[in-house]
Amino acid sequence: MLHPWNTVRYGAFLVREILAGTGRTARYALSGRARGKLAIVEYEMRCATDLEITWFASSITITPGTLVVGMAPGTSAAPATLFVHSMFDNDRTSVVEGLRDMENRLLRMTRGSAENAAPGTGGAA
Repeated sequence: MLHPWNTVRYGAFLVREILAGTGRTARYALSGRARGKLAIVEYEMRCATDLEITWFASSITITPGTLVVGMAPGTSAAPATLFVHSMFDNDRTSVVEGLRDMENRLLRMTRGSAENAAPGTGGAA
């Protein structure tokens, strides 16, 4: 069940991230200089339902500067994993922190709190 107030907050967060990513991408395109390191990170999700995973992957991909390039399905021993390409973060830790923040906000929207998350660390390998 979606929580109305958290849905509005997530929508506002996503719009802000899209605008910020658009600005970074435009500056990069116009200046021709790199602002960070390109990276692909492996991110173990706490999102469990098909809807949560789809929203999370779509939110990442719609944000300029990030793109989901692959997914490994979850098993009984390991959570589902996304492989995310990032253009502008300076290190993998900051990419993972940004993904964790987005996932926490999404889980608050779908479950009421990020603490009600499925098993998994939400970390990088």
